[in-house]
Amino acid sequence: AEQQGRYEDFHFALMEVSGELNETTIMAVAEGLGLDMHKLQVDMESSDIDTAIRRNYSLAEALDIGGTPAFVIGTQVFPGAISMEDIREAITNARAS
Repeated sequence: AEQQGRYEDFHFALMEVSGELNETTIMAVAEGLGLDMHKLQVDMESSDIDTAIRRNYSLAEALDIGGTPAFVIGTQVFPGAISMEDIREAITNARAS
């Protein structure tokens, strides 16, 4: 979707899906957004995409992040959901350091 200038739209549309995100559901969301499905399939097979996914996975492993959501604020990692109050406090502490 990034290659079509629609990453953010696609991302938020996927976040709205309830239930399992499998290939069928993901492709239905993409088609519903009007993405060029052939281009999407080709782009998904790109070595650039594979490299980016591997890099992100390695970073998540290094930070001991095993799921979503997770937040990195300053030098702290917050696995799981945290309140807006805790996010603000972490940002304040990070800025003070």
